[in-house]
Parts: sequence; C-alpha cells; structure tokens
Amino acid sequence: DNRVQSTLIFTLTFTLISITLELIFGLFLALVMNKPIKGRALVRTFSLIPWAIPTSVAALMWSYLYNGSSGIVSSIFANIGLITSPASMLNSSFNSLWAIIIADVWKTTPYMALLLLGGLQIIPKSLYESSSLEGATKFQQFRYITLPLLKPSIFVALLFRTLDAFRVFDLIYVLTGGGPGGTT
Repeated sequence: DNRVQSTLIFTLTFTLISITLELIFGLFLALVMNKPIKGRALVRTFSLIPWAIPTSVAALMWSYLYNGSSGIVSSIFANIGLITSPASMLNSSFNSLWAIIIADVWKTTPYMALLLLGGLQIIPKSLYESSSLEGATKFQQFRYITLPLLKPSIFVALLFRTLDAFRVFDLIYVLTGGGPGGTT
C-alpha cells in the first residue's frame, strides 16, 4: 500500500530531524544548566517545564500558535517568508512536517538535556582544571574531554529518544488530525 510507504518515510524523516535537533539543543541546554551560575536551580526548573506539560496540552497550545487566522508563529513565519501565508502552516504536508518537528523539539529537548546533564555531572572537574593549566581552550576542552566522556550518555539519550519518537501519535493527531490528505 502506498500509504504504508509514505507513512514510514514521514516517520523516519520526522524521527531523524527531530532527534538531531533535540541532541544539538539539548546538549547546549545541558551545558548551560551545568555552569555554576547564580540561579542555576531556577534555570533547571524553568527549562524542564515544556517536558512536564502533557503532550496533548502542548499540541493544543501549538495548534493555537499555528492557527492561520490568529496564530503568532504562523504570522511570523509568513512575514519572514518561510511560508506563503499563515493559513498554510498546517495545510501543506511540508509545512505540517516542520510544524510537528518544531513542536516536538520544543517539548522534548528538556528531556534530552536532562539525560545529557547527568552525563556532564559525572565528568571530573580536575580534567578541565589540568587541561586549562596546560593551555587548552574551551573548544579543545569540549572536543577532547567533554564529548568523548559524554558519548555513553549521548548514546543512551539517543536510544531513549529514538524509541520515543517512533511512537509519537498524540502530538501529530492533535495538531493535524493526520492531514492534510493523510500525509502526516
């Protein structure tokens, strides 16, 4: 059946793009949450709010933001030229894919960040101190200390998130109802 093939391609595309973006944004968020800054507990708390919101509630919120007549996100995207009109945000299969990806990345990036923050917390600070005494830059520390020691946490986070992304239904159903034309 052609619908099985198109659904599988849609699911794989959605999974690959959303997980890639969530890993990038989640790593950035985890690095920010790991910094010893004033109000770190508040930053951690507020950054986890999207993940704590039930998926159907988040999808309803995003459907209002994508609404063709009054949605602020669709209006902004139309004004900067990403979409042809605000009404086309959820009315074309390409735009619907990106609308779903944006909503999913917003919702689950904190989960990815939380998993990566756990990995960052177990990296000994003495490695960073000794490398800075040897003259290593922040980028070199990130490349040669943080990333190699974070690989097991990245693998676990990607595994959990990939399994979770394959079973996303409620977000897509509430946002698009499977449309337009059954493409999502």
